[in-house]
Amino acid sequence: FVGRVPQMCEVFMALEYRLVVVLHSVKPNGRTATLRQIGQYANRRGRHFAGKCTFHPVQPKDGGLFIVDDADEVLASGNRELLLRHLHAHRGARLLLSCREPCYDTFLDCGIKPYNVPLPPLQDQEATELFLRSTYRPLTAGDLDPC
Repeated sequence: FVGRVPQMCEVFMALEYRLVVVLHSVKPNGRTATLRQIGQYANRRGRHFAGKCTFHPVQPKDGGLFIVDDADEVLASGNRELLLRHLHAHRGARLLLSCREPCYDTFLDCGIKPYNVPLPPLQDQEATELFLRSTYRPLTAGDLDPC
């Protein structure tokens, strides 16, 4: 996964000891793509959340990782209670949220301090590599034929 390995590692380390982890950046910077990659990796056999990783709005699995993209809207709409029910109902349950801003006091009244992971823009080299990978196609005989 191009350019996001440090942030992904930080998220996984934080999920070991924090109930809520927030991946944040004011600009999109690939928040959704990064969350999808984290979810796929976390759901693999042999991983801590294997078979227990779900994305909002699907109902979270018991004791699993519940991933909420664009959580700003979910938190503002009053659905915070759904997230808290998931955390309190199951031992080992975790939340991974993506937001525009860091969340410092969103869950403070419940005694939960989120761990915030900033998602910076890709470096020029990483953005170029990602662009080239997305536009690459295999050569065909027609590409080599001068006629």
